Amino acid sequence: KAWKENVPDWDERLERFSKTMIEQIDNMAVIAKEFSDFAQMPAGKNGHINLREFIPEILDMYKDFEKVDITLQMPEGEDPMQVYGDRNQLLRVFNNLIKNAIQSYDKHEQARIRVDCEIGEEDYHISVTDYGSGIPNKQQREIFTPYFTTKAKGMGLGLSMVKSIIESFNGNVSFTSREGAGSTFVVSLPPMQPR
Repeated sequence: KAWKENVPDWDERLERFSKTMIEQIDNMAVIAKEFSDFAQMPAGKNGHINLREFIPEILDMYKDFEKVDITLQMPEGEDPMQVYGDRNQLLRVFNNLIKNAIQSYDKHEQARIRVDCEIGEEDYHISVTDYGSGIPNKQQREIFTPYFTTKAKGMGLGLSMVKSIIESFNGNVSFTSREGAGSTFVVSLPPMQPR
């Protein structure tokens, strides 16, 4: 889309997109190998992750999708929002949440998604909000249960995997949803403690 419209920063976008795409492909190769067996999710290779850089890199992947409009709100300031965890696993978390948000819309609708990063009193909070179909009340209790799915296709592991990964980082994930009005998933992660 960017190439067809001959945008002025095409070279910069291509470089960013290529870097992100390679990382996503590598990540998908791991998922393809491990995803069918939830219990055998690969051990994490934990390290420092700066959310100020990490979240925009993920969203870059979706910015040129037709019928997808994603906005990002970051807290003011330049201080890195450092957390400790496995980069590939955190990538899976946000890919899953964004994919679910996109799929909450009818395929002919424009998908509007908002990502907000906030610095709380004890944790960093990253919320992914859509204004799509929402989750029916009767299904909300089961949403993080392994093998539960509301989709015709799918294994029902996405959100249970999200919960497992975030809890392994000593964080938590929660959501609010209203049928017909959309959903918000909030990932809370503790800041990396200085040594």
